[in-house]
Amino acid sequence: MSDNNPTQYDLESRWITVEGISEVNFRYGDIVRIATGEHAGETAMVIALFSIDPPKYGVTLSSNEKFFWMSDDDLESTGANSGRTLTIIKPGEPPLTSESR
Repeated sequence: MSDNNPTQYDLESRWITVEGISEVNFRYGDIVRIATGEHAGETAMVIALFSIDPPKYGVTLSSNEKFFWMSDDDLESTGANSGRTLTIIKPGEPPLTSESR
């Protein structure tokens, strides 16, 4: 693997580990709130990481499992549930930042 040009497999293999990837705000399995567009306010689960720069995630809506690609700017944290301590963030509260790994 080249750190400058990782394959999709390499990227997601690093992302799902306990250490994760510090350059991204969300991890596999995190529940997020969609902040923009037609589904604003709905919750979704992060299930894929497409790129790091800029971060782009694959998410599925909690209500119907519809799949979307979303950027960091399109998502808000609702708390972390992927191997970290769960912290609930209410709508309108500022999101948590990534923990250092």
